[in-house]
This record gives sequence, structure tokens and C-alpha cells, in this order.
Amino acid sequence: LSGIKGYTFISKYQSIENMVKQSLEAFAQDDDCMSKTRCGKSNTKIISFYSPDRHSGQVVSSLCAGELLADQGNRVLYISMSPFSGFEELLGKEYEADITDFMYFALKHSQKLLYKLESIKCTLRNMDYLPPALDYSDLFKITSKEWEKVLDALSYSGDYTHIVVDLAETCQGFYHILDRSNDIYILSKNTSRQSMAMLTQYEKLLQAKGFDKILSKSHTFDLNSDWEEDSYELDKLPATRVGAHMKGIIQKCL
Repeated sequence: LSGIKGYTFISKYQSIENMVKQSLEAFAQDDDCMSKTRCGKSNTKIISFYSPDRHSGQVVSSLCAGELLADQGNRVLYISMSPFSGFEELLGKEYEADITDFMYFALKHSQKLLYKLESIKCTLRNMDYLPPALDYSDLFKITSKEWEKVLDALSYSGDYTHIVVDLAETCQGFYHILDRSNDIYILSKNTSRQSMAMLTQYEKLLQAKGFDKILSKSHTFDLNSDWEEDSYELDKLPATRVGAHMKGIIQKCL
């Protein structure tokens, strides 16, 4: 390579998956490489999970729902807004880039959004996901309008039938994503007086803000008491009791 400059080099001594990701990243960064805009025939369904009392099972329930949908043959993208998802520890992986890198790039180069998505996304079972933010404070800087722009691009790309969002108040687009969701699953511990009080306050806030539409498509649920025992292997959730429980909840709400 001596004396050769201005070119991107990709090592052949690595997995095919990494080679493809690095190739697509090179296309995304190359200003001379243009991209054709694709538009799906129908809008992608957005399914959001949220817990007013910050139930620790929110990550597990939303992941399980995404995996169940993927097992049914749907093309699913999972997005986590959780401040501390614990994915690197739980999945034993290290991420070179995360959702904030994707968002910043997509907002500047929306025509190349899918290149960047392919270079960053990971796969769990049959479901694609964007690595969660390492520093949740980075999500505060993304405006509601910017979330709307990126969701539009993802929804009409035709690449996914469902986007599952593990939602938290860490994004300015919190109400917009709830309003735009086709279905909203609200996780609340129904045996806890404090949890139910927080749920009631959340519902009153939505009513005060005029978001009755959000309430009309919301489904409140709780996890089985021993859900943590079944959540050690995140790629096998559908085969556990949590999976059977979530499958019943989703089928009931469809």
C-alpha cells in the first residue's frame, strides 16, 4: 500500500459480515457515491413499549415482542431509547457505533440513510437492532422534528414491516413517537400501589395535553412474577414463559 493514498482499504482477513458493513460505511462516507431513494408501498407499523414506573422488564418485554414478530416472518427493526440498556453486558458485545451515530449521519445525509443503517445495525435472532446510546445525554440533543424525519425515512424505505421502540423520556420526540405509534404497550406492576399511581399520573398528563388518541391505542400489561428467570438468553426469549406470556398479550391486542 506504500504510496497509495485517497482510497478506502478493507482487510480480507475478517468475517464476511464485517467486510459488508465496512463496504457500506465507505459508500455512506463517499460524497461521490449517490444513492437512489426507495419508497415502500405501505407505511411501516410502529410499536412502542413504555413504563411510567421504569419497570426493569421493559427491555425484555420489548425485545421479546420484536423477536416474536420476526419469527412470524416480519422484517423488524428494534430501537432502544433506554438510558442504560446494558446490552453490551447482556449480549457480550462491544459496539463501535450506536444509535446517536446513526441519527447524526442520517440527518445530514438522509439519502444515504440505508447505507449507514446496514453498516451499524446488528441482528438478534431474526430481528435487526441499532445499538443503544452509550451516553443517553446525546439523545437529548435530537429534536422532535429530527426524530420525525428519520422515522419517515425508515418507515417508507420498504425495508421493514415493523419498528419496535423501547421508549423513554430521553428523547425530545417522546410524545411524537407515542402519537405516531400504531400500538403502545404500557408495562406497569399491577400489584404495586406506587406503580399504579404513576400510571394514573401518566394517563392524566396525556389527557391534559389532549393526547386522547395515545390513550385509545394503549394496552396496559404486567409480566409474570418470575420473568427474570427466563431472561438470561435474550436471543431465546420467544421460547420461554416470558415469550408465551408476551405472545398472548400481543395476540389479544391485535
